[in-house]
Amino acid sequence: MRCQLDHFIVAVPDVRAASLAVADGLGIAPAFGGAHPDHGTCNALLSLGEGRYLEFIGPDPTATAPGPLARRAASVDGAEVWGFAVALGDLESLARMAPSWGLQATAPFDGSRRTTQGEVLRWRLLGLSSPALGGLVPFAIDWLDTPHPSRTAPQGARLESWHVAHPQPSAVETLYRGLGLEVSVQFGLRPAIVAVVSHGARRLTLTGRSTSLY
Repeated sequence: MRCQLDHFIVAVPDVRAASLAVADGLGIAPAFGGAHPDHGTCNALLSLGEGRYLEFIGPDPTATAPGPLARRAASVDGAEVWGFAVALGDLESLARMAPSWGLQATAPFDGSRRTTQGEVLRWRLLGLSSPALGGLVPFAIDWLDTPHPSRTAPQGARLESWHVAHPQPSAVETLYRGLGLEVSVQFGLRPAIVAVVSHGARRLTLTGRSTSLY
């Protein structure tokens, strides 16, 4: 199996405020993507080059009934990298293999959101989870016939580096080898994700304790 990094999930209590802060510090602004009506969240996206992007997600201020995900994001202090997604076309095969790596898998399910231009974007998603590894376990996404967000989000930023940390790095390394995912795994006293994004001479460092999304 060969998975590639697709995007990072960065939770923020206020998507607009976070976008302005990124624009001020990095010199390029994430663009508002749209709302997720099922969760009461909205997002803003920033391309990191072909096939990769940042997703800043937080409560949708227009939602009348925020869901659990929106309430969790609202409680974040500043910004927190919650996890990441990998791109994969064959979600069913991954779901079948997940138990051999000690993972629980959801059935692949459909997702969608409406852009500010009224276009509906659709994808399929497979949730993976492990109590031991938490948010260091990625979820998998298939963008079907939807243009990849890295092509439509603001261009110019790049993922300079990223790594994960865990008290038992060998367990994480075993999982990533199975997924065919290339990323540095380091020893840390708690699970964490660290990503450094560059835009010209400017740098943005994003960190998070990582949290299981599924």
